Amino acid sequence: MNPTQEKSFLISTATPNPENPEEAKLYSTGAMELIKRSGGTVVGRHPIVKTILGDSTPGVVLVAEFPNDQTILALFESDEYKALIPHRELGFKNVTLYVAH
Repeated sequence: MNPTQEKSFLISTATPNPENPEEAKLYSTGAMELIKRSGGTVVGRHPIVKTILGDSTPGVVLVAEFPNDQTILALFESDEYKALIPHRELGFKNVTLYVAH
């Protein structure tokens, strides 16, 4: 990761757990609030409709823009985010997070 990078992007792919939609909603709502409070801007959040290449199809993709890598990492290391992890574990079958430039 480049600490002098002008912009960084958080990319998240997730597969909701259909047995726990309320938990997924709690996690998503909390995570979106943390993104905003951390200086991030959601560029887009979209349902995945088709996989062209690959073995899995997540349910949704989110892209958020941040000032730098450190801002993203600090968000996920925060106590506020750690409090959301139980909701994430119950509400989603899979969540993958990436930092991109």
